[in-house]
Amino acid sequence: MQEVLSNTGDSNAPLAAQEFYELCLEDSDDIWKGRHIVRQAHARWDQMACRIVWENIETEYARTLEEAKQRYEARRASLVKQGFRYSDMDLF
Repeated sequence: MQEVLSNTGDSNAPLAAQEFYELCLEDSDDIWKGRHIVRQAHARWDQMACRIVWENIETEYARTLEEAKQRYEARRASLVKQGFRYSDMDLF
């Protein structure tokens, strides 16, 4: 599962005013760390580079799918509280 949360619902807003967080829930090949991965990455416009940059990539391992889903939802709820309430999942 992959979801992108943004701080604006206006697709015409300037890139400099937009920020994004990508949340992913994936299977892991490293069973010693956990069978599932919850990954969060922040994206923002970099004026100097004139492009979107990805930073602050955080990865958590979970032993069970249920635990991974709980961690995903906790991260999602935290981002929504920070103002990142527009999801690309809402488009479908």
